[in-house]
Amino acid sequence: VGKVVPVVFYDYGAAGDSISFARGIYSVGVGIRVRVGFFGAVPLRFDYGYSPKEKKGKFWFGIGNVF
Repeated sequence: VGKVVPVVFYDYGAAGDSISFARGIYSVGVGIRVRVGFFGAVPLRFDYGYSPKEKKGKFWFGIGNVF
């Protein structure tokens, strides 16, 4: 296993036909980024986000950078 980096995040979003910040949902979470030799500079992402408004969480796995 290569370099492991911890992360903390806050996310907010809303979807619909009109813009309404009152309808939006936010989440907070933690995760790690792992750089593995055969992927080179591309990190593997393991995250857990929790939405207090919806009172549920979700695990997320990804490959590569978001931005």
